[in-house]
Amino acid sequence: IFGIVAIAMALLITWRTVRKISLKSQLIDEQMVALERSREALRQEATHDPLTGLANRRLFYDRLQQAIRHANRYGGKVGILYVDLDRFKAINDQHGHHVGDAVLTEVAKRLSSSIRDSDSVARLGGDEFVVLLDGVQGREEFIATAHKIGEALNAGSHFFGLDVEIAASIGQALFPDDGADEDTLMRAADAAMYRVKSGSESVRQHRLKLQ
Repeated sequence: IFGIVAIAMALLITWRTVRKISLKSQLIDEQMVALERSREALRQEATHDPLTGLANRRLFYDRLQQAIRHANRYGGKVGILYVDLDRFKAINDQHGHHVGDAVLTEVAKRLSSSIRDSDSVARLGGDEFVVLLDGVQGREEFIATAHKIGEALNAGSHFFGLDVEIAASIGQALFPDDGADEDTLMRAADAAMYRVKSGSESVRQHRLKLQ
């Protein structure tokens, strides 16, 4: 009898030990998963715009640098479209920031749906977006994309019971024609956009403006 009891006690102790180890292992696994989720959230926060989910300025510049390196190595071209919303401040002032945020989110969706999977869109801040067109054949190809974007933005929009017109001024720059590095290329696209913006006051808002 004592032998049976001793064996039973040993089995019980062994079972409890194994269970504790199993629970600790499970806890460690759960902590590792939570840690990885936290790291991923931090990476997302560091590289993406919190409102639209698009790449932010930092991630966009990284992608642009990589695209330029690839184009330099293999002799390709890279296009940039600098997209600045027209009269966005008036939307915020007249309808409130909640409508403005909804417009920005919708613009992000329309930009993303107007490009190829190999291209990318970023929000630089405020009402400014930029599109990276990797591996384009020439200026005509990405100007056609700019017109496609303009048509998508000009489509009817309804937010919180309000009809809101979305329009943008778009500046374009092509590597290597308009700049040999990312900073020069971005300045060229930005300057082109402002030339469009400054000359657009007499243009009806629903029309695409492109430089």
